[in-house]
Formats: sequence, structure tokens, C-alpha cells
Amino acid sequence: MIIYGVLLLVILYLFISVAGLKGDVNNLKANVAELQQGAAAVAESTPAPAATVTPAPQNDLATATGRDGQRKQDLAEIAEALVQYQQNSNAFPAGLNDLTPEYLDRVPSDPSSPKYNYRYRRTASGFTLTCILEQTGDADDATGDGKADQVFTLTEDFRSQ
Repeated sequence: MIIYGVLLLVILYLFISVAGLKGDVNNLKANVAELQQGAAAVAESTPAPAATVTPAPQNDLATATGRDGQRKQDLAEIAEALVQYQQNSNAFPAGLNDLTPEYLDRVPSDPSSPKYNYRYRRTASGFTLTCILEQTGDADDATGDGKADQVFTLTEDFRSQ
């Protein structure tokens, strides 16, 4: 008889525990529903994000014209970083890797690397950046080094070139 009494108490305890859990589950469901309603209200009151600026189209690296365009763009980016570096430290860096990560996330490389590479040299008055263009007679090429060859050059005066 004692066993039946103990068994009855265990069953009664389990029944009460399960009933309590059902109440906890119902409370959790109610809390989740309130959070979902609150999130929906916040979403409705939040203004739509501003239109994002579409990035400039990338050069088509499958063509010589596109690769040359990328080279000019890369050298202009490097030249800007060199000028910023010089303004902050009163000297141009020893190498292009000194520009990362503060001025450039990474130093761009020629689209046809390792066949072609960008060259940087400090000079008495500043710097010279050069690359090899695939097309001859490029109009921008002649302004950099004064020659209508395949060497594109930027110096510290690149903004006025």
C-alpha cells in the first residue's frame, strides 16, 4: 500500500509540474507575440534607407583598353595616397607597402601581373609612378613623360598633368 501511495504522490507531482510548465510555455508564447508586434511597429516607424550611390563601373579587364584604363585608375589612386602620406609625414614613403593600411587597403597590382608591374621611385622633388600600357599612342601617356610610347608616368604634379 505504501508503494501505491508513493506512486500516487509521484504522479501528482509530475502532473503539477507539467501544468506549471504549460503555464510557462503559454507565458513565453505571449512574450514572443509581444516582441514580434514591437518589432513590426519599429519596422513601420523606421525610415527607408537612403539610396546608395552606385559605384563606378569597373574596367573590362578582358580588353587591352580596359586593362590600360585600370592601370591609369590604379596609379591615380596610388598617387593620391602618396600625396596624403607626404602631407602627414613630410616625406614620401620608401615603398608602396608603407601606404597600407592607413592610406590604401591594399596596394593595387597591374591587371597583367606578373608580366607587368607598377613601379614607384622617390625623386628629389617627389615621386614617379610608372606602368606599361598595352596600347601605343595613348593621349594620357604623352602628358606623363612627354613621349608617345607605352610607358605611362605620374609624378607628384599628377593633378596638373
